[in-house]
Amino acid sequence: MATPGVLPPGSRPTNTKRARIIALLVFVVLAVAFWFLSSGSHSPSTKFADSARVGDCVEKSGSGDDVVLKVVECSSSEAEYKVAIRRPAGDRCPEGFSEYEKTRGSLVTLRLCLVPAGN
Repeated sequence: MATPGVLPPGSRPTNTKRARIIALLVFVVLAVAFWFLSSGSHSPSTKFADSARVGDCVEKSGSGDDVVLKVVECSSSEAEYKVAIRRPAGDRCPEGFSEYEKTRGSLVTLRLCLVPAGN
């Protein structure tokens, strides 16, 4: 018979169980903190080249292999280029277009053919 107010053996958390729960909570907190810190200083609504569609205007920053395209309003003073053609990969842009390539390793995963935003 169980004594009132006393938990039966095995139903009370042991130090090992507590340590595992604390370790799991610490891991979750650190994972969430890492995610927030690694997401950069841009707002969650900022769109980059992956989400650019034909007709969208973009702002270019960086140079060489570190070029980043950010989608902006075409009426914005930041709008430098307009996406004229979007290709998953493969074919080059026709002559007269500026080209943006997104790569993974040596494989081109996205190609945007751009014209000046005023066009």
